[in-house]
Amino acid sequence: MHTQVKQLVSRCMVCDRVRASFNAPTPELHPLPIMGLGYRWSLDFAGPLPLTARHHRYVLVMVEHFSKWIELVALPYKAKADGLAERMVQTVKRALRKYGLQKGHLGDWDIQLPWLAMGY
Repeated sequence: MHTQVKQLVSRCMVCDRVRASFNAPTPELHPLPIMGLGYRWSLDFAGPLPLTARHHRYVLVMVEHFSKWIELVALPYKAKADGLAERMVQTVKRALRKYGLQKGHLGDWDIQLPWLAMGY
């Protein structure tokens, strides 16, 4: 069977043009640096889940890498992106208040936004 597949691929014009190599070396993985509490956040959406009585269908999952602290926010389904965007703005404001602004970072909250938006 190996010989038959090899012959078929050798005669395939598409395969000949692509010439994909599956022997490429796998690059070495390196961990991302974590410089301390609040330095690196990951964000992700989970869902769609079964609809709840409060009309929630998704979960926004936020993980702070240093402490492994998680924040979970139930989100409703909105046909328009505006509802989801508004909820994300509320969530970012809450995270900034809770983890950034309380540490005395009143004048540099804009620098912290990429950390909160890293999952995008």
